[in-house]
Amino acid sequence: AVHFVGWPIARIAQIWCVFLAGAYVLSKRGMITVDLLPFTPGRPLWRLVGATALLAIAGFCLLMVRQGLNDATRSIKLGTTTDTALSLPMWTIQMALPIGFGLLFLQCCAELLKLWVLPGRTIPEI
Repeated sequence: AVHFVGWPIARIAQIWCVFLAGAYVLSKRGMITVDLLPFTPGRPLWRLVGATALLAIAGFCLLMVRQGLNDATRSIKLGTTTDTALSLPMWTIQMALPIGFGLLFLQCCAELLKLWVLPGRTIPEI
């Protein structure tokens, strides 16, 4: 099969876009949600449930950052490359994971700040 040389670059760009978009989507409240409780901002139970979800996401993000850095570091030490004609270093793809999840972790921290410290205000108003 004949492969277009730009195909690996398109795949890498898609991987980076997906990982980088997570923090933006969280900031716009674009994540998929299931509403079991009525939405009432400021109510202690709603804030507690929201904070629990954000803490779970933040914890998962830290695990992914650690694992992504381990994988990228190993790829740099071993000098692994993609199996395409371009033979791009694998770390250029693998670094999308720790950077993307690192940004998502920071956004979780900002959302927790908005939820508990500044209820009713948005970060740009500060």
